[in-house]
Amino acid sequence: MARGIRSRLLMTTLLMALVVVGIALPLADAVIGVKFGAFEVGKARDDADRLQLLLSERMERLRAQVVDYAEWVDAVDYMRGADNGFIAENITADGMDNFGVDRVFVLGPALEVRDASELVLPPGRAPKLQALPAERLRPVLADSRVRGIHNRRGGRAFLMPIDGEWFLVAVAAVIDPNDLAGSRDAGVIGFASAISGRRGEEIEAVAKLPLRLTTEPAGPLGSRLDGDEVHTVRRLLDSDGEPTAWLDLHHPRPLAAQTRIARILLLAMAVGIFVVGSLLVWQLVDRRLIRRLERMHAELDALAGGRREALAVSGAGDEIDALAGRFNLLVGELGEVSRRWAHEASHDALTGLGNRASLLRTLDAEGHGDTAATLLLVDLDGFKAVNELFGHALGDHVLTRVAHRLREADLAADAWRIGGDEFALRLPGADPEHALATAARLREAVAGLALSGVARGVLHACVGVALREPGQALRGEEFLQRAEVALHAAKTGRSGGIAMFDAAMLLSLQEDAALARALDRAILDGGIEPWFQPIVAAADGRVRGFEVLARWRHRDAGWIAPARFIAVAERNHLAAGVDRLVLRQALQALPRLQAAAPGVGLSVNASAQSLLDGSYIEAVSAMLGDAPALAPALTLEITETAFSENEQALVPPVEALRGLGVRVVLDDFGVGHSSLARLAHLRPAGIKLDGAFVRQRRDGGDRICRAVIGLAHEFDIAVTAEWIETAEDAACLRDWKCDTLQGNHFAAPMPLAATLAWMQEPLRA
Repeated sequence: MARGIRSRLLMTTLLMALVVVGIALPLADAVIGVKFGAFEVGKARDDADRLQLLLSERMERLRAQVVDYAEWVDAVDYMRGADNGFIAENITADGMDNFGVDRVFVLGPALEVRDASELVLPPGRAPKLQALPAERLRPVLADSRVRGIHNRRGGRAFLMPIDGEWFLVAVAAVIDPNDLAGSRDAGVIGFASAISGRRGEEIEAVAKLPLRLTTEPAGPLGSRLDGDEVHTVRRLLDSDGEPTAWLDLHHPRPLAAQTRIARILLLAMAVGIFVVGSLLVWQLVDRRLIRRLERMHAELDALAGGRREALAVSGAGDEIDALAGRFNLLVGELGEVSRRWAHEASHDALTGLGNRASLLRTLDAEGHGDTAATLLLVDLDGFKAVNELFGHALGDHVLTRVAHRLREADLAADAWRIGGDEFALRLPGADPEHALATAARLREAVAGLALSGVARGVLHACVGVALREPGQALRGEEFLQRAEVALHAAKTGRSGGIAMFDAAMLLSLQEDAALARALDRAILDGGIEPWFQPIVAAADGRVRGFEVLARWRHRDAGWIAPARFIAVAERNHLAAGVDRLVLRQALQALPRLQAAAPGVGLSVNASAQSLLDGSYIEAVSAMLGDAPALAPALTLEITETAFSENEQALVPPVEALRGLGVRVVLDDFGVGHSSLARLAHLRPAGIKLDGAFVRQRRDGGDRICRAVIGLAHEFDIAVTAEWIETAEDAACLRDWKCDTLQGNHFAAPMPLAATLAWMQEPLRA
């Protein structure tokens, strides 16, 4: 355990180191880079501002100088042809050098070159002017800014490359200062100042930056970090505010060395803090936790081996001491709890009898020897009704009374409670007659329970019997399964509530299981077919609707009787799937039936399993949501027996169906208990008189038919009579004022195609 904690602590330390190295340090380094970089970018921006301002000032000064020359009267006279010595007197080498001008040109009205000169600086001698060939002025003369200066006061200054060298150029129209209109100029005077060479060095010395101009931007506008330098791109404007050139500055990052130092210091501090902190944590955890846990581990080993009765408490008063003290309290209770758990694991808490696990252990212990035994499974038929009608308190009382009766009855048997209302008894020997006699006594013992008056007669016992002959090796599960098969036969057959296992029962159960699997596949594949039996008006024989009945053709066994596969579906919880499939197919067929006979409706059976399955109501709602107009034509039939067994649980889904606009009727009415009272409480849209009364109308069934029809009509409930097999049956029910009739006298159930063909035939009275 201690090694585990140490290894986990080491792994945690390594993980923290990875976090520091992989996340924290890069993040801090990035923050340093961002902060230092922001400062460097800001400084580069300030330097660029200073250089841009310097160029703008020189541009403005040069423009003002050339405008001053252009607006002299002497300049105007010179341009108009006067030989007044304007050039010789005013454009001198010293004057141009003082102005920072390297080239001077004078153009006529048609931009012809009148005079052009450039300033040269011989080494060690005074500056002088020399003639500038006109060919070297071609870039200037071709520039639109020069050509557009005519008749414009104020001049214009801009930057442009000439012969591979950048110049600051200023031009101004020569206009008579007395000509206020300025309608026509006499020519153009231009100054050009080099940005490179001596002039450029002067600018760079003032700006403290290397100067580089371009005609196109060398990158995005603004200042940004570019490796080990700061790159700044600025747009320069001429005196008119129009773009004239691009400033491209590159200079080393001023804080590169400081950034490296800061990163080294950060790394050293992080490593130092992490190492010192880790050592302190390791020391604390090892002394305060791991060593004490190692001692506790050794004491627990001694406690488990009986060499110690309790854990030592160090007196530190911390969580480990509290844990040791609490553990000592638990140790004192552990023995009692273990004994109690062992008992509860093998016994039923309510009755005190052994449980299913205990029974299986007993049967397994005997199953490999020569011991003969008889196993009886007892199921309390009607217990669910006792629970629902009289409450769980009485139900628990019944279970304890049954357990007491089983213990005290002179049966020489061991007893277990293995399920909610199931008990098991094991008898020595394998005598069939004795086993059946014991089963009969068990049924009498249960029937003889002194229950309250309202519950008396509700509870009965079904008993399944299985034998294990001497020398027959049966595992406990297999022995119990045989008894369960016999119990199933006792509950579903006509054996008087007692059945003994034989091979035929197991075969029947296996056949049911195979049929259930095939039925499940048929539901998924849509293999259940809807057949339709007409329901006609008793008065005139017109078709009012059809009952939709499920039919199944097994791919191997052919047609399966409805009573057979419906029973299998209910026992295997497949009834809801059958009901949903038949309902969907019926709603798909309804428009075709209504096209042949407008106004007809469909009655579809709904089992209690379907109504108690919440997804069934959702499925009905979804089907009707796709075709809401079909809801008034849909009737769901619920057997009265199903309703009587689950009345409280079925009321909410029935109300939900009514909320969807679906009619609900009681099928097989008259066979359940309290039928008439249920009519007043439930108020169904209709009832279907159980066919047994019609078949037995000559043996007293006629009185029941008339009574039920009359009572239903008192509640404004329509009545449908089933099993109308003859014209005489139809005439009797018509005389008794039954509303609608159904039976083979009119037509047997038939597929949709046959139904549509039948609807074209004449009606049978």
